[in-house]
Amino acid sequence: MAENVDKWSNDFENHIKNPPKPGTILRAYGNADARLDIELVQGKAPFVYGRAYVPCIVGHALGWYLQATDSDAAHGWKCILLPKAREECLRKMGLKKLTIAVKALRVVRSSQTGNSLLCEVAEYCQPAPPAPPAAEPASEPIPEAVPFDVEINL
Repeated sequence: MAENVDKWSNDFENHIKNPPKPGTILRAYGNADARLDIELVQGKAPFVYGRAYVPCIVGHALGWYLQATDSDAAHGWKCILLPKAREECLRKMGLKKLTIAVKALRVVRSSQTGNSLLCEVAEYCQPAPPAPPAAEPASEPIPEAVPFDVEINL
């Protein structure tokens, strides 16, 4: 058992020291939707990013994964959308919310500082199927109108 944990520990250390290479496709664990956050600052273009991390659960499959939409954690490397990718993403997804769900990002390169990954969207989430048309209300016969010259006693 201790040998397995030691091997896993060594593999984990190797993974976190070697960030994803250009061309790597990143997905959320279990093929869940990945979360991209949007930060808005007056006078600047929206800043759109996700986070990539290596799960640190002993025995868990090692690899780089994107933060899922159901997670609020703020750990891992920032995966920043490049300007063209950001524009395309915002055009497709809009700015109605400050969180966007995608299926996968493609790593283009590391940032100049080497502290984050510059990415583009490799796969968007499938749009929800259109809602079925609303059923028309059942047509009930309209009661005959009471003539104006009839007196009603209550």
